[in-house]
Amino acid sequence: QDEKENALLQVSDVRSKLQSLTKRGEADAVELRRREAEIIQLHAQVTAVTGALNKAKAEVVDREEAKQNMQADLLIKTSQMEQQVMRERSELDARVAELERVLEN
Repeated sequence: QDEKENALLQVSDVRSKLQSLTKRGEADAVELRRREAEIIQLHAQVTAVTGALNKAKAEVVDREEAKQNMQADLLIKTSQMEQQVMRERSELDARVAELERVLEN
């Protein structure tokens, strides 16, 4: 009789511990799912921020490239204008020299 009661107590104790572990396991599973949802949300935010940063970097690169192109164009135009001024000056110098010869004669 005592052995039977002792065995029943042990079974009851094991069932109680099992229920406790099951409840704890279910609570842990709920917490894990909550954390997983947080991680997914954070990952989405990181992805969005990374995308925005990449877009901003590309815009900076594009602006820098446009700036360099404008500087190159400006250098070319400045050089062309300097050459034009030198040609016109040579022509004017030649005309002045010709007029001076005409005046000397």
